[in-house]
Amino acid sequence: MTAEVSPRRQHSPLRQAQAAATRLRIIEAAHTEFEARGYEGTRIEDVAARVGVAVPTIYKTSPTSATCSPPPSPPP
Repeated sequence: MTAEVSPRRQHSPLRQAQAAATRLRIIEAAHTEFEARGYEGTRIEDVAARVGVAVPTIYKTSPTSATCSPPPSPPP
């Protein structure tokens, strides 16, 4: 007898603010890692460690790599 478990939805303003702050910290950490190691040298584990979250949190908050991609270089 297995019951389906639906994911918990958080609708509180506090939880939404915390989630937004975590997303921002992830993006900032990714950019810092890109600057230090380059795009190809950056591992998702490094970004997660810098933020202090688990790797699945990175995937959940940034479903595409474009979300954490480095900003384009300015033209020469």
